[in-house]
Amino acid sequence: MRRVVFYLFIIAVFLAAPLAALPRRGETAPAATPAPTATAEPTAAAPYRAVWVSYLEWQQVDFSTPETFSGDIAVILDNIRNLGATVVLAQVRPFGDALYPSSYYPFSHLCTGQQGRDPGYDPLALLVQAAHDRGLALEAWVNPYRIQAGLTPALCGASPAKLHPDWVKYTDTGAYLDPANTAVRQYIADAVGELCANYDVDGIHFDDYFYPTTDPAFDAADYAASGTALTQDDWRRENVNALVELCHATARRYGVRFGVAPVGDPEQNYALQYSDAARCGWNWPSTRAAASRTSISCSRAMTAAVSSSRTARWSHPRA
Repeated sequence: MRRVVFYLFIIAVFLAAPLAALPRRGETAPAATPAPTATAEPTAAAPYRAVWVSYLEWQQVDFSTPETFSGDIAVILDNIRNLGATVVLAQVRPFGDALYPSSYYPFSHLCTGQQGRDPGYDPLALLVQAAHDRGLALEAWVNPYRIQAGLTPALCGASPAKLHPDWVKYTDTGAYLDPANTAVRQYIADAVGELCANYDVDGIHFDDYFYPTTDPAFDAADYAASGTALTQDDWRRENVNALVELCHATARRYGVRFGVAPVGDPEQNYALQYSDAARCGWNWPSTRAAASRTSISCSRAMTAAVSSSRTARWSHPRA
């Protein structure tokens, strides 16, 4: 009998418990507590695995029509993606000329075989879209100073060297814009701004942003006229620093990252090329001043040469 009473008591409690939770007459039911939501986890930044596509590759691409160009770059970009790379460093200003319509530089001879001739379409616009369609970032690779390697290319009348002959210095390797000239630096920076304003590029990438020679005669007159108390070497480094700082600031105004590619030997950067890569890395955190970074050069034959430092690429013609 006691066991029966016990079981009846348990059943009564079980049935009455939900009723106790109901609001009493005249009382307002408490607001329901919202269900907790999962805390959003920040998306990890994609690894920076970059491939250089240089003018050496452009020499093998068919620029004759938008269709042939698009077909060739599709093969190159597919190969880059399949390698596991995330960034394309596309050389768009190799010789004081451009793979896009510009107010500052003529069309590159790479597009038509003759500098200054319009190919009839915009290669860079197609390149940016094709890269982004594949989930690849595209940085516009610029050689800021170089005008000619030897006598290549033949210069057209719209070349900065023809329009501003006083801006140009010559060595036994070719013609270069004068790093000491403030007008040159502003011109280069304005053209960086043009790229950032007109194209959805993910970065501006500088290569060969240093002095092309150690010969004191290269800019002896400029150095003497400057009246600086610096040594000629330090004065040259300050000229390079000024260009990097100006172009970095220009790119960042558009929210575009800016990077430079020094060679893999810090002493060579500093003493022989007058590029203070360490200072760039300290003063401009977004500058990619990695002195030893994996590089991949992609050819139309779809072979990839991987090296452990930037200097290994110089076994090929200089890009």
